[in-house]
Amino acid sequence: MKKILFVFLFSAFTLYAHESELRLKGKHSFASYHQCSHEALHDSNGLREAFLTAIEASGAHTLSYTEHVFEDGAYTLVILLSESHATLHTYPELKSCFVDLFTFGEHCKAQPFHHVLIEYLDPGLSNLNLIERS
Repeated sequence: MKKILFVFLFSAFTLYAHESELRLKGKHSFASYHQCSHEALHDSNGLREAFLTAIEASGAHTLSYTEHVFEDGAYTLVILLSESHATLHTYPELKSCFVDLFTFGEHCKAQPFHHVLIEYLDPGLSNLNLIERS
């Protein structure tokens, strides 16, 4: 009887752990944009609107955001998503910015997000790195 109970409990725990792993999936994308449009990097309203549009294009949902414009013109935007978060940090003196998008689940896509930002920033060079998280 004890052996049957042990096998049952072990099987149930293994099944639960496996199901939890299957449900706990996320995508983390990191992008760098270099040689960006001077005007785009210095327009915090335009950056915010482009970033919010990019989030919508990814399939994610914005809950709230906070932003800061630094004395040197650099800009940081942090967005809380129902799926997790997204951030943007500009370095106008280097004509560059860094972005990340972290989402939980399978429905959000980094490529549309990336394409909206490329269209707005008009970078000479960009890269996108994707990490599957579980």
